[in-house]
Amino acid sequence: MKLRRYLFFYCSLFLINTSLSLAQNNIVTVNQATGAANVTIPLYTLNAAHVSLPISLSYSATGLRIDDVEGTAGVGWNLVVGGATTANRYVALQTTEYNVVHGGNIVLQPAAGSVTIGTSNIPPGFMLAINGSGIATSFTVQSYANWPDYVFNTDYKLRSLDQVKTYIDQNHHLPDIPSADQVAKDGINLGEIDNVFTKKIEERTLYLIDKDSQVKDLQEKIKLREERIRKLEDETAQLIQSTKKVQ
Repeated sequence: MKLRRYLFFYCSLFLINTSLSLAQNNIVTVNQATGAANVTIPLYTLNAAHVSLPISLSYSATGLRIDDVEGTAGVGWNLVVGGATTANRYVALQTTEYNVVHGGNIVLQPAAGSVTIGTSNIPPGFMLAINGSGIATSFTVQSYANWPDYVFNTDYKLRSLDQVKTYIDQNHHLPDIPSADQVAKDGINLGEIDNVFTKKIEERTLYLIDKDSQVKDLQEKIKLREERIRKLEDETAQLIQSTKKVQ
């Protein structure tokens, strides 16, 4: 009986001493709403590409049940990597070097399904907002519009170069290309502008093909005229020779 009392006494002292040590090192905090202790023991911080990923052990101080199943970290303990995310709150990935948003955060908004980098504001209708420049080795834009291969259809009505010149003189930009004022106000839709650029390249190809055909026709006409001139020169030379013989 005395042995049990001694064991209980020493175990109590050990738990009290451990609790004080954890509290002094800010490992244990108390939930103000439930009064339950929040025990978190930091283990390691993984640093890569200016992003810190903390790894820690957390203990559930709400009590244990008989049917609780032991996990890889033990009964009541959980291995925590990074932070928790919910469907109705902002999630922030903390960076160590770049001042991105709110003291260096990339803000994910699960409720809206949007992401902002370098800003907390995102215009309506957009899923990603970046305040700053970006770099990538590859970027694909999925186009939902009709790709302008229709330019090569036989029934496509291509503007004449005179019509294009008249449009440029009046509007100071190419047909179908947004004006400087439009770009300053609304920006550029990469998918749409790639579509328009492709259309202009294909139209220019048709202009070049037409001009090439005209040049070949002119070259053929010049060749025929040169042959006629040489023939006339030969005939003229023969007439001169005939005239000299008569004299």
